Amino acid sequence: MREPSLLVAGAVAGLVLTFGGLVASQSTTRAAPTAPPGLIAPSSTTTGPADRATPPSVPATAGPPSRPGPVTVNGPAASTPYGPVQVRITVSGDRITSVTALTLPAGGRSSRISSRAAPILGQETLTAQSATIDAVSGASYTSDGWRTSLQAALDLARHS
Repeated sequence: MREPSLLVAGAVAGLVLTFGGLVASQSTTRAAPTAPPGLIAPSSTTTGPADRATPPSVPATAGPPSRPGPVTVNGPAASTPYGPVQVRITVSGDRITSVTALTLPAGGRSSRISSRAAPILGQETLTAQSATIDAVSGASYTSDGWRTSLQAALDLARHS
C-alpha cells in the first residue's frame, strides 16, 4: 500500500499554477514551484537527483507593467433594492492595498446589515485580491453590489 503523502504528491503532478496572468507548469520531478514576490513557495519534500533540476524561468519582463505608485479609484455606484453600494480601492503594483465603502444601503435594518457586512467584504477583498469573493450571509444584495462596484474599480485601475 502506498503512503498517503505519495498519493498526494501523485495527485499534484499535473498542477498548473497561475500568477497574474502567467502560467507555470511544474512536474513533481522538478524543484518546488517559485512563487511571485510576497507569496511563500511550497517546500519540496522529495529527494534525489531530480530535485537538482532547474525549474523553468519566467522572463522578468513578463506580465503587466508596474505602476510608479499607488492608484486610487472609485468604482461606480451599484444599484441594489435597498440602496446603492460604491467602493474605493487603492492599488499598488498589482495588489489591492486598501478598500473602502463610499456608499452603502442605509436606514433602519439596512444600516445594521451594512455596518456588519462592510468590514467582512473589505477583508474578503484584501484576501482574495479580486472581486471573486463570498457573499456575506444576510447581506446578499449588499455583497452583490460590492462585487459589481469593486470589479468596475479594478477594471478602471488596470487602465489608469
